[in-house]
Amino acid sequence: MLVNTKELLQDSRGGIASFNVVDFDMARACIEAAEETQRPVIIGVAVRHWKTLGGPLFVPSVRALCLNSEVPAALHLDHAGPDNLNIIDQALESGFSSIMIDASKMPFRTNIEVTKGSGRACPAVQCLGGSGTGSASGRGGCGRSCRYRGGLFTRNPAKPLNSVML
Repeated sequence: MLVNTKELLQDSRGGIASFNVVDFDMARACIEAAEETQRPVIIGVAVRHWKTLGGPLFVPSVRALCLNSEVPAALHLDHAGPDNLNIIDQALESGFSSIMIDASKMPFRTNIEVTKGSGRACPAVQCLGGSGTGSASGRGGCGRSCRYRGGLFTRNPAKPLNSVML
């Protein structure tokens, strides 16, 4: 069953897996795993994959998987930049209920303003918006927020990441 991301998070009784899918088979496998474990799932599509897969052609099949799922499944658009407003509109029209705005290449204050501005469309369609702000540059994209040990990155709780939820 396709559900709203915000409601999914509010009703959660534990962690919710979120996967950025790159093709139909991956989306189907994620839904099947969620059904097998009887856990809700968030199916994400990153903007770079939206462009490659032909979002308007790809998304209806993924949406159908979510609609027919035996467990709650939400659609999420990941890493939409300020230059992706047309993709954001298409995603919202297709039933996506959360968007992660990525303005990380902009100065911190500009990033926050872009995120707030892009979130204005969300209340009209019951959408949850959010953004990672600041930089995650560094080894493996982890920067100062993570520790690198033995080939693995782990979160450093002493270095919080900034985020904005709309």
